[in-house]
Amino acid sequence: MIRGWFAPRSATPLPLVRVRLWLDGISFTWVSVNFVVDTGAAVTCLHPRGAAQVGIHSSVLADPRHWANPTHYGGVGGTASYYALRMVRS
Repeated sequence: MIRGWFAPRSATPLPLVRVRLWLDGISFTWVSVNFVVDTGAAVTCLHPRGAAQVGIHSSVLADPRHWANPTHYGGVGGTASYYALRMVRS
């Protein structure tokens, strides 16, 4: 069983789950981050607050030179622009 909750201040039901995340080459430890549960999602998206929690500084997020080709995704949490980060394993 996966345990989660609904966002208390959301106008519509917004299911959330807390996960432990570690991004190779970015995070230095496992970090707990809240994710919206979207069973129809084709990708996993990390919002700015979650990005800061795993070690991506806000100044890096604010600098468009780091993030080419923005794309738009929509889901149960709404629609927003995202920047792909391809993780390469050595």
